Amino acid sequence: MGKTEKTQSKLQFRLLENPRPHNENVTVPETGQDAAELEVGCELRQILTAIQHSITKIDGKIDALTFCMDQVSECFDKHWKPLRPVAEDEQIATSASQKQMEKALASLQAKMEVLKARSR
Repeated sequence: MGKTEKTQSKLQFRLLENPRPHNENVTVPETGQDAAELEVGCELRQILTAIQHSITKIDGKIDALTFCMDQVSECFDKHWKPLRPVAEDEQIATSASQKQMEKALASLQAKMEVLKARSR
């Protein structure tokens, strides 16, 4: 059973539980509309009001999320970004010192080879 069919069956069940009087022959003198049309119009207005209320709630939540994201971004800019270049500089310095150590080690190994060769 699809969603539409479920909704229709719920409406039919409600009508069976609480049948409404048939106002098809009753007309409202001011507008010339029958009472059933007015009732449907009232229900539609209530639905639209509920939708507008939901949209307002959603807009409020979007504003709150936007505010939070701005706060996170500001916090990131304030606290993390200044640390980032330092960390990158440290990484560069570490790799440079590692290269220097590798060169020194290679130099020492070469000197040891020379010393070994002389001692023979």
